[in-house]
Parts: sequence; C-alpha cells; structure tokens
Amino acid sequence: MNKRLIIGLTAIILFGIFLTTAVYLHTIDHVIYRINHPQPPPLPSSYICNPGEKAQGLYTCIRPPGYASLWPIFLGLGLISLGIGIYEFIRKSLLKALKTIARPLKPVVSFLIKFLKPVID
Repeated sequence: MNKRLIIGLTAIILFGIFLTTAVYLHTIDHVIYRINHPQPPPLPSSYICNPGEKAQGLYTCIRPPGYASLWPIFLGLGLISLGIGIYEFIRKSLLKALKTIARPLKPVVSFLIKFLKPVID
C-alpha cells in the first residue's frame, strides 16, 4: 500500500478515537447532585458544593474525576490528527495550488521587502 494512504487512514482513525474520548470526558465533566430525599427543595443557583458535602441534608455533591477536565486536550489532538490525515490525502494538489498562488505574489513580496527594509533597519 501507499505510505501516504496508510498515514492518512491512521490519522483519521486516531481522529475518531480522540474525538470519542473528548466527547466522553466532556459528558462526565460536571457536578452531580445525588438526591437523598424523595421531594427535596431546589438548590439555589449560586450554590457551590464541596465534595461529599450534604446540602441541607437533602443533596450529596459528587465532583467529576480529575481527568474529566482533559477533554480539550483530546479534542485538540483529534483536530491535529484530522488535519494530518487531510493533508496526507491532498498534499500534491495543495502544493500545486500554493505554487500557483505564490508565483504572482513573488514580485509584490520582493517590493515590500525593498520598501520596508529602511524602515525596519
């Protein structure tokens, strides 16, 4: 098999794994109130619980595990691996497009460099 195809497919599979992990961690990254009474009154909106504390003896506060807050890292890793996978699949056409775009810009960039060199120095 082609090396680019293997790298691209592996990166897209890793994207799926990282995205699934990020979604799972995001779903468990919130405080849970366990009800200890059949009809408890509602908690005030400004209530901040401490782990294991019983709010008015009617609720028990359960904090999420520490690793649940790592979901943005897994989301970032997933997006990076998706970018690598897409890049591996469209690398040749992307490079050709960049060369086509860069060719007319070369005189503009050289003019800006000559014009701005005295200002920078």
